[in-house]
Amino acid sequence: MVEQGPYLEWRLSDYTTEGTPGPDAATCQDCHVPKVSIDGTPITTRIARRPMGDDFGMQIDVRDPFGRHVMVGGNAIMPLVIRDNAGELNPQASAAALEATAAAARAQLETMTAAVAAKGAREGDELVVDVSIGNFVGHKLPSAFPSRRVWVALTVTDKGGTTVFRSGGYDDAGKIVDQGGTPLASEAVGGPIQPHFSEIKADGEVQIYESVMADEGAKPAFRLLQGVAYAKDNRLLPKGWKGADPAAKEIGPVGVGGDADFVGGGDALRYRVNAPAAAGPYKVEVELCYQTLGARFAAELFAVEANAVRAFERMFKTADKKPVVLSSAEISVN
Repeated sequence: MVEQGPYLEWRLSDYTTEGTPGPDAATCQDCHVPKVSIDGTPITTRIARRPMGDDFGMQIDVRDPFGRHVMVGGNAIMPLVIRDNAGELNPQASAAALEATAAAARAQLETMTAAVAAKGAREGDELVVDVSIGNFVGHKLPSAFPSRRVWVALTVTDKGGTTVFRSGGYDDAGKIVDQGGTPLASEAVGGPIQPHFSEIKADGEVQIYESVMADEGAKPAFRLLQGVAYAKDNRLLPKGWKGADPAAKEIGPVGVGGDADFVGGGDALRYRVNAPAAAGPYKVEVELCYQTLGARFAAELFAVEANAVRAFERMFKTADKKPVVLSSAEISVN
């Protein structure tokens, strides 16, 4: 089982720079080592400097490009957990530096990662809402470690402001809830796993893009040493995914069935909502949500009895666990 494979995924995408690069070719550094300053200005600098800032007695030419060693990814929560527990963890970075790292990660998530769009139509007493998701990164989304997840939150309200349907809503603890606000069974230790959907009709059905490991008994596993395969891997594929390549066998999707809309670069799914025309027009709001540490993975982790787990559980308890919204859309349907 390939636990983390962003490089392998990148090699099978349009972003690869190996072989004969295409027009979308991009390296890891192109996304994670910015060559512009915070205000967007391309960086030119004399790279070789003494600690006090002067040159070595000679003229050093100005060079470019120069990449800032920001190197953030999709983790906007842990720098703040470290900041809030600095007395115990004793980080070498200042609170300001940790906050800047978290802000940079959030900015990357919100502006460079994905997009969601929606369109709706009426079929009798039903609203049919088609949602499309685009993956802009050079690997699967979410990437790497299996604690991460992305999901679609869709809410439909009538002309009076009453919620008539909600799938993928969440509470302040970051748990996915049903329309009444109760956490889904799939958020609890030992609960079921949400399957991959091509069509959703009930508030208990949620499209969650994630990798879920399986143990030797084919049961969902949340400890790395127990994982021998994937029970589910419907993470969004990068653009140009070469699924026929022999190398894709070990890192391809699992559990997506015959979903023809699940392709390299994104996915599409349909929602059917009971919504009589007399109560319209209806507002449809869609969010693409992301968590570094999903509520289910956290619950399974905290079920383990160990001093380090108890310490992290205590630190994580006060963190803002609500998801980062990668993209959102809003439409009106009569």
